Amino acid sequence: MKKNLLLCIVLFIYQFAFAQSVAHQRCNNFEKGMNLSNWLEAYWQSNYPTANGYTRSDLQKMKDAGIKSIRLPLGFASVTDTVYPYTIDTTHALFTRLDTVISWCNDLNLNLIIDNHHNWDIFNQNWRNKIDRFSHMWSVVSDRYKYLDPDRFTFELLNEPAFGIDLDSLVIVFNHAIDSIRQHTAAHSIIVSPNF
Repeated sequence: MKKNLLLCIVLFIYQFAFAQSVAHQRCNNFEKGMNLSNWLEAYWQSNYPTANGYTRSDLQKMKDAGIKSIRLPLGFASVTDTVYPYTIDTTHALFTRLDTVISWCNDLNLNLIIDNHHNWDIFNQNWRNKIDRFSHMWSVVSDRYKYLDPDRFTFELLNEPAFGIDLDSLVIVFNHAIDSIRQHTAAHSIIVSPNF
């Protein structure tokens, strides 16, 4: 009896000490990372998104330097209509370039964070008017990329949410978007950050 009790205690301690959620394991697997900024989120550049951004060779050099994960900021707001039904131009070069980076990451066995970056302007006075557009965008993006390996590909809801929205309101917006993603994939981790 004492042996069984001792075994149960040891197993419990072991499980408690070493068990991690899937999200924690995936986060640990990010290890060293690189942010590919001023390319696919830079809607202010002429010829957005410019074709002369990063290359597969650049990602190979990053991998050779010990990088395990890539964070790719994207300007999804720039390809999402501002009026209902919030059509998203999935034929836009933004998606072509994202698909190319996904291919490179698959070839090089790199993790990828698909980061929804600029130009959402969600504030206290307008979040109720923006929530459906924001959630619809995530519904389309998550449906398009639900096939990606959830252990290596992650969605980031919004880079640095605005100061001008209360955290309680932001939580409502994010929960709505998460519900939209979960209609298409329950497997992918989602990065959510508070307003700063």
